[in-house]
Amino acid sequence: MKFAYNQLLCLLLILTAGCSSYHRTWKAGAQISTDDPVAGRWQGRWESNANGHTGKLRAVIRPTGDDAYVAHYWASYRKVLRFTYDQPFTVQTRETRADGKKIVAFSGKTDLGPLAGGVYTYEGRAEADDFHATYRCRWDHGTYDMRRLRPGIGATSSE
Repeated sequence: MKFAYNQLLCLLLILTAGCSSYHRTWKAGAQISTDDPVAGRWQGRWESNANGHTGKLRAVIRPTGDDAYVAHYWASYRKVLRFTYDQPFTVQTRETRADGKKIVAFSGKTDLGPLAGGVYTYEGRAEADDFHATYRCRWDHGTYDMRRLRPGIGATSSE
């Protein structure tokens, strides 16, 4: 029993260790140009379609190359657990609507380790100030829904 408790405690420490450095990432994300339809700071919620769990979600998305990005996520679970993780993704299509709004479709996958569900695959769309994605892993699947935070607008801390 004590061994299981120690393992759980270690897992919680590992998952929450990046939260303090995420605050710096979040603040620095305010300087990212939002001319790019994906890059910048985003804020919203995640929801599991498998079990109904939900929580707050933030992302700082940066370009890493041609059509390549990384999303630095901060998520909450049950109001007490907070964790951070990175997800690389690639833009598959870019469109510009008649009204000038840019739309991108993206997808990717990343391995968050066996305790977090293994390999996550995800796909979605970003349009103007809306971001919607679906995710799937070994034991869960659900959605991310976020709104873009423009520089000088919205939250300034990581909670």
